[in-house]
Amino acid sequence: MNGHPFKASIFVFFMCLAILTGGIKSFAQDDNSDENTQETLNQIHDLEVKLQQANKSLDAAQQSGNQSDTETAVTQAPVAQASPQQAAPEQADDSAPSSSDQTTSTSPAQTAPDRTVSINTTLNSLEVNSAQTASTTSVPTTTPTPTQTVPSAPVQTVPPAPASSNQTASSTGNTLKISGEVRASMGVYSSGNAVFTRANADLNEKNYRLVSDNALNNDINTYDPALYSRLKVVMDASVASAVVSVHLNVSVDPWSFTGKTKTQLVTTPYGDTVKVQYLTWGNTGYTVNSTFNTMRFANGIEVPEIKTNGNMVPATTVPNVDTYYQDGDTFNLPAAKIDYSFFPFREAWVDVKPTDELKLRIFPMGFEDQALSTDDPLKLSNSTEWWAESPWLDGWQQGNLNTGLTPVSFTKGQWDKSLSFFTKDSDGVRLTALRGVSLDWKPGDETSWDTTIASPKTLWQDYGDITALAGSSRLKQDIGDSFYIGALGNMHQGFDLDNQIDAENYTGGVDSGAMLLKNLKLNAEYAESKSIYDETSPEYSTQYGGNAYFVSLTTASNPEDEDILKKDYFGLLPVEKTEDFYKSTIYFARMDEGFESSLSDYHETRSDSFWADNLTFYPSDYRYMPGIGPTLSENDLDPFAIGNGIDYGRSVINWRGDVNLMDGKLQGLAAIRHVTDHNGNNVETASRLGMTYQVTDKLTTKALLLWDALPNTTAGIDPFQVYDPTGVNYNNDAVPGGKDPSLKTGSLGARYQLTDWAAINGVWKYTNDFVEGTNEFPQTVMDSISTAPSFQNGQNYRQYFPFIYDQSYFEQAPYPYYNIFKTGLELTPSEKWHLYLDYTRNPNRFAGNFDDNMNHEGIEASYVPTPKIGFFASTVFSQGYDVNRLVNDNELDYRDYINFFFEMRMILPKDLMMSIQYGVGPSYDIQTSTTTPNLTYSSTVLETQHLVRIVFDKKF
Repeated sequence: MNGHPFKASIFVFFMCLAILTGGIKSFAQDDNSDENTQETLNQIHDLEVKLQQANKSLDAAQQSGNQSDTETAVTQAPVAQASPQQAAPEQADDSAPSSSDQTTSTSPAQTAPDRTVSINTTLNSLEVNSAQTASTTSVPTTTPTPTQTVPSAPVQTVPPAPASSNQTASSTGNTLKISGEVRASMGVYSSGNAVFTRANADLNEKNYRLVSDNALNNDINTYDPALYSRLKVVMDASVASAVVSVHLNVSVDPWSFTGKTKTQLVTTPYGDTVKVQYLTWGNTGYTVNSTFNTMRFANGIEVPEIKTNGNMVPATTVPNVDTYYQDGDTFNLPAAKIDYSFFPFREAWVDVKPTDELKLRIFPMGFEDQALSTDDPLKLSNSTEWWAESPWLDGWQQGNLNTGLTPVSFTKGQWDKSLSFFTKDSDGVRLTALRGVSLDWKPGDETSWDTTIASPKTLWQDYGDITALAGSSRLKQDIGDSFYIGALGNMHQGFDLDNQIDAENYTGGVDSGAMLLKNLKLNAEYAESKSIYDETSPEYSTQYGGNAYFVSLTTASNPEDEDILKKDYFGLLPVEKTEDFYKSTIYFARMDEGFESSLSDYHETRSDSFWADNLTFYPSDYRYMPGIGPTLSENDLDPFAIGNGIDYGRSVINWRGDVNLMDGKLQGLAAIRHVTDHNGNNVETASRLGMTYQVTDKLTTKALLLWDALPNTTAGIDPFQVYDPTGVNYNNDAVPGGKDPSLKTGSLGARYQLTDWAAINGVWKYTNDFVEGTNEFPQTVMDSISTAPSFQNGQNYRQYFPFIYDQSYFEQAPYPYYNIFKTGLELTPSEKWHLYLDYTRNPNRFAGNFDDNMNHEGIEASYVPTPKIGFFASTVFSQGYDVNRLVNDNELDYRDYINFFFEMRMILPKDLMMSIQYGVGPSYDIQTSTTTPNLTYSSTVLETQHLVRIVFDKKF
């Protein structure tokens, strides 16, 4: 299907609005829904009580063995009713038993009653009552607030009665479930312009966009407006008793409409050439910003986001990124015609499960979660940061022979994640798809074999085109309860434009685990890899390989599941949260410099996350708003908080211990890792000690000590900031040589409950960390890439060198110490009101809006008068250096910023949510930024954005 995406977006908006209108119109008709809802809940509660009474009677009967008591217990159990008005009495009349009752009571072999029959009868009564009541009322699905209690009905765990002969096919094994979402939104700017579609999740990134006002960029206030409409239908069906299951996700939204131009060859006056193809999508009205390598002089051009005009991209002029000639060179890119297409399929797969032991999945379209994540100690497949894209989504960028240079040189090919990282919708869902097949086979309780083969597809890629192919297979065999052995193999291939194999990476490993003692396990792994790149240019083809090793000892005092052999460290939890509990692990790992597993990304996971270096007591009042679902918890992010030090060309020894003591009042963590490079030189020794202590019911305290000991600096090389695609450190001309860049931090925090409605908190931090704890902001905003000649293995290459510029404005090693003070006051005058006032003083004037460490004074409030309606407002007065002016004017301008945000959110009948927003709110709104519990304070903007957004959303 072809067509203009913006006309289609308007059509989708009005279509979705028409669908939602039915729910809005029903508001007046359903004004008694609250009474019906409460009546339903009361009936469910009464039936639950009866079920408990029946169970108690059954227990008594079984213990006494008295036949007459048994008959009484059976007759006291509730009986399925035809309607809610025909409720069964708590005790039936025993004077006139049925023939079946008489037969049962006179049977000499009968002892205690059948508990299954009694419980099943009660549960059937629950189902009948719930179904009939639901026909007259609709209970909205919302997140419970402190003023809302939602009782849960018991779950039926016993099989239903045999199906009668007149049942439909769907009740004999065939099922069909339809779910989805209808969303319509629009925005009105201060100019009066109404916008129906303007959304791009990448606008939330803290990168070059913060120093640009090109296209939709708005300097330090760049953000995703998240204005879009969507009709999503998800179908799940199974036939033949779930032997065959089908899943289909069809989404009509701006990301379903894409366009691209034909590839153009452009030549400069100096003879350099470049191939340019524009990519567009229906969510912005602009082209996708792209970087293209030139073909003769090993330079590059960065093509910005260009506003399209109908089906045309206007002509533009772009300079070289790294000019080879001193007098400059530019590319005059001609206008180009866009060919639009419509592709609404997000997921499509078929599961074939002929037996309980075997499942085959064929997925012509799937999200990144279809990739196989292996559970071996080194995590050789799909290991990455929680926020990062799966390496299975990476494509392959072919190398190039630079014939315009003397001597002729070659630019190596590389795995390309530019589109897979960039392409996601405003909900944070990555839209690069996987196409492939997976097989899960468990021939016995102790044997498992999982295999997945898949190829990534970008939004603009023709379905039949393949740039990369990934595969992983994992085999595990348990030997009793105390030993296992496993093996795995990875395959990753890259293809050139002629579909020839140009890159290959193969990784194989064996691992095992053994219970040495009851609560002590040993894990070990050995892996080998082989990589061959640029095969289509044999003269410049490179091959390398290496080994990797891992061995660990892990212990836990009383884990939730005694079989700790099958759990990783973060899955070991106490049986009860108040139990005394400890766990500890120590491991040694090494990866040779030539080792590579390209289906995992170790460059980010080797280091600590910046939010793990800060203490906060921020309560997040926005969470009380209706319809706000749970986000990632601290337990979810715990595996990503502290780095493991593992990466190519490194050896690491790491110890960590966790405790839960004093009835859960004291929780602590200690960790230390020592990392060396492949030559045995020191890379870092990082240690931490953290504690949370519930002193009294009113007082909670926290402490955190950090020490990252690093070797002295090398002149011109940044000691911290890493270029993610390669894992190498940035070049930084401002770094002096021979200085100590080590970082130390001490933090103390406390929260005290003054009264039932007021609490105060405070945090003091003493540190010299101007880099890691600040997410390296704004240093890495000022980055770029140059190329330079490199002579390897007798051949001339052109190599990329990432660098950061203008770094003399920032502190350099050795770093001075400074104090940060934070305090906050929580007020809850009633269950409906939640207020939070806070203040931060930070001498680091470069601190940005990543967390609550930026200099600011703020107030926020939520008012939720009923579970169906809520109001939230926040005002933040903050101060910081204007990064845009620093980069573009080379001036330090310490500015004041004010950001105001307001939202009204309502849950209408038929589970329809309406939200009216003014401005841009905190990052825990998934429509504006990615969520973590430690970043909930931050906003994507510093100044008030004069935009009113109206959103209607219905899940069904």
